[in-house]
Amino acid sequence: MMAAAVQLRDRISGLRGWRRIAALIALGALSATALPPFHAVPILVPTLVGFLWSLGRHRSIKRGFASGFWFGFGLNTVALYWVSLALLVDPRFAWMIPVVVIGLGGLMALYTGLVGIAVASVRDGPKRVIVFAAAWILMEWVRSWAFTGFPWNMTATVWAFDAAPLQPAAWIGSYGLGFVTILMAAAPAMLAMSQRVAVRRVTILLAAILIAWVGISVLRLNQATDAYFAGVTLRLVQPNIAQRDKWVPELRPRHVVDQAVLSQNLGLSPPTAVIWAETAAPYDLTREPRVRELIGNALGANSIALVGALGSTAVQGGKPLVHNSLFALAPSGEILSRYDKAHLVPFGEYVPLRDVLPLKKITAGRGSFEPGPGLQTLSLPGLPPFAPLICYEIIFSGAVVNKQARPSWLLNITNDGWFGYSTGPYQHFASAILRAVEEGLPVVRVANTGISGVIDAHGNVIQRLGLLERGTIDTRLPVALAPTPFARFGPVLSFGLIAALTFIWAVLSRPANRRKRQNL
Repeated sequence: MMAAAVQLRDRISGLRGWRRIAALIALGALSATALPPFHAVPILVPTLVGFLWSLGRHRSIKRGFASGFWFGFGLNTVALYWVSLALLVDPRFAWMIPVVVIGLGGLMALYTGLVGIAVASVRDGPKRVIVFAAAWILMEWVRSWAFTGFPWNMTATVWAFDAAPLQPAAWIGSYGLGFVTILMAAAPAMLAMSQRVAVRRVTILLAAILIAWVGISVLRLNQATDAYFAGVTLRLVQPNIAQRDKWVPELRPRHVVDQAVLSQNLGLSPPTAVIWAETAAPYDLTREPRVRELIGNALGANSIALVGALGSTAVQGGKPLVHNSLFALAPSGEILSRYDKAHLVPFGEYVPLRDVLPLKKITAGRGSFEPGPGLQTLSLPGLPPFAPLICYEIIFSGAVVNKQARPSWLLNITNDGWFGYSTGPYQHFASAILRAVEEGLPVVRVANTGISGVIDAHGNVIQRLGLLERGTIDTRLPVALAPTPFARFGPVLSFGLIAALTFIWAVLSRPANRRKRQNL
């Protein structure tokens, strides 16, 4: 078996020119199928092993960067193709599709190029595997904050098809879980590497990691209960309004009325809160009391509405500042509270360096949105305190909660109507599941076109309304857990685990003859 592995490695590393580039792009593209919604996790073994074997036995920085870049280009072009669909909503932006697909794939590939440099700088052997896993997750962390941050499709999301494999994230977060995933998937590359004795030793370590993973998952899920907050019921409204119709002036009143009808309570017990998606009311509710009253008329006497809409802040002597907001409305239409989105999407909600770049944002309106002050915890009548998160604010691991005022649940409202029936909304929903496990908090997600759902604090999806479906979800609110270790300490535990395992791996992977010489 080892001889066959060595032969295959030599063939892969021996590829030259366009054949080498095509093979690396293909390996990266295949790796994308491990991500939501496909979750073909076993594919990571041949693709990641193939990437490591492409480096051969040489320590070449140039070769390492090229291998990482082309692998990352294939991965990210396939995994993020759906971003370009937003440019079809307004035909004026359609010309940008090739630029966005190739440009975004190439930009994200720079991170994997740096991973390739790190791996190629290490001498051939088992140490390359641990360096590969550590460098990959380090780049995921850098990607979470560099250039405003884009931690989309973190490796840990490959496990979001079920709550069980996600449970270690309560301790080590998405970064730690992703590290272990990459390590386990890439480990078979050692079959064609030198230092056979070291391979046997690190295999025992991998088995111990796997046993710990399973044990933590079983232990944590056995402690799960079906407890809910007493007296709290929610109605999630998913209208499935096409993005191209959303801001058409003559259709906007119909959109509000349609969602108000879906919000009406026809039973004896009205919900505590009715929740609409991001910009579900296509108006500036700060300036539209009649629209607020219309929404309020659909509520029960003691209900409130949580509605995504535009919000504005008056500026003396200038134009009002416009925000992407969440409004809390009383049945009278009175504004009880408001949250303004703090982490805006570049080129979607604002144009970076707008005084220099001759580009327009793709969302409605001429001006850019203004960011809000940051993470908040809202306390409203009848509801446990919650953290509002608009759109992709939910994807930032360790940055979804105001730690000075811990909420009892997370509310994520989003649109996702820009991306149609694609992999994007599934990837977005997977991030919400991971935040629930990391923080030990239930997540309520309301999307215009889907996916809406309720996720408990262990990552179990309690209820769900699928992509491009119209309807409502009436649900109770699962209880919160005590703060998880990750909620208390954040990524410190993730990188502590990475450092500890890297040290142990380095010790175990030393050749046996060297250890004997040191003991003489």
